[in-house]
Amino acid sequence: NPSAAVENAWIQYPLGHGVEVRAGLYDQPYSRDRLTSDSRQLAVDRGLVSNVPDAMGLADNAVGFHFLGKAFKGRAGYAIGLFDNRFIPGRLQDKPMVVGRVDVNLGSTKDVFQDAHFGTDSWYSIGLNGSHQTIETPTGSDSSTNAAIGLDGMMDIPTRAGRLFVKSEFNNIRVDPPGLGAAIDTRVWMVGAGLLVL
Repeated sequence: NPSAAVENAWIQYPLGHGVEVRAGLYDQPYSRDRLTSDSRQLAVDRGLVSNVPDAMGLADNAVGFHFLGKAFKGRAGYAIGLFDNRFIPGRLQDKPMVVGRVDVNLGSTKDVFQDAHFGTDSWYSIGLNGSHQTIETPTGSDSSTNAAIGLDGMMDIPTRAGRLFVKSEFNNIRVDPPGLGAAIDTRVWMVGAGLLVL
């Protein structure tokens, strides 16, 4: 049967002094792999490095809001907000997810979330991500926590042969079950490179 779904719908409003607020359904500020649009990626598909936190609702599209801004002429950026976890029933979400990201751009500050560029500019970007949520059990007697921390980076520089592009991302996801259960840590890492011959 035909069906329709909304993938992104949000509004963004400037609050002043370089700070803005965004609210709606959109990508949480977590993971360069997820924040880079499909049309701006070199690879056809995203990898496990972002699929693992996404499978737990810790990345990609969610309903929520966050504050964002830039400093030092765009060389530093920040975002922090509260989001709904689309994989956990609302009645079990003791508190919304707290998600945040800090970006540092040592080269160009244009189109930072893009896998490859043209021209003579150079890009050197580093990002730090974090996510945390408390989840109640159906009985309400105890709670568990999901948390993730990630580090990602990108370099895109001109060479004699063309443009050299390198990116990498690391995510550590921790699930702390209710009661006396042992916490489970999952670590995923990715590195990729490409040469754009012009």
